[in-house]
This record gives sequence, C-alpha cells and structure tokens, in this order.
Amino acid sequence: MRHAPRRRLRLVGAASAFAASLLLSACAIGGPASTPASNVILLPGGLVGTWTEDGSDSLLQPYLSLEKNGTFRGSDGCNTLSGTWTYAESDGVVLGDIASTEIACEGIDTWLSQVATAQVQAGVMTVKSADGTVIGRLEGS
Repeated sequence: MRHAPRRRLRLVGAASAFAASLLLSACAIGGPASTPASNVILLPGGLVGTWTEDGSDSLLQPYLSLEKNGTFRGSDGCNTLSGTWTYAESDGVVLGDIASTEIACEGIDTWLSQVATAQVQAGVMTVKSADGTVIGRLEGS
C-alpha cells in the first residue's frame, strides 16, 4: 500500500491527459477540412469508414476513421490522431495536417502514429510512413 498514492497520481495524470486529448481532437475535427476528399464517392469499395487491425469495431486497438468531409481521426491504441486526407490514384490515401497526442504508453506498439500514406486493395489498407516504408495493415470494418 506504500505506493498507492504514486499509482493514483499516475492514473489521475493519464486520465487528465486523455480528457485533454479528447477536447483537442474535438476542436481539430470540428473545423472544415483544408482539402476535402471530394472524389471519395467514385472510389470502388469506398474508403470512408473505420479501418482497424483485425476488422473489428473495437476502438481499443489501432484504427483510422476516414470521414466524407476529408477529415480523419484515429488512435494507435494509446494516442489519438486527427487531420485531413485526400485521395489520388497515383498516391492513394494521403494524410495531412496530422495532430497527435503524445502520451507515453508502456507496452503499446505505436506504429500507426507514423502514418503518412496508405494504399487500399481488396479491403486491406496498407499503411506507410513518410519514407514509403510499410508499417502496418488495417481492415475495413
């Protein structure tokens, strides 16, 4: 029981950081997108929706949600992400204006926080970093 106050302090700090990230995400998502993804309706299979590691709808794992208005939100399982997205046939999905919380997350692979672009084929989104390295895959849910 000697370490209980320290543990409570960490929990309160983590909860405060999470609440602040939600507020900041709400502010970022509420505004108009700087470059709307106006051509999403024409895409075969569609891109708009939530993409997760295993295709489930659990938000406790890495996910990206692409919105019709050209914004996205997501999480790497710990930190939240938000920004804008566009689609070009040559580049695929390009994410921009990315904002992210920076909570220290022990034991969580935060690979999705490095996302820059993605290619979608057969219901699988291949996620790439800014240098084009494949960093993971997400499935439509």
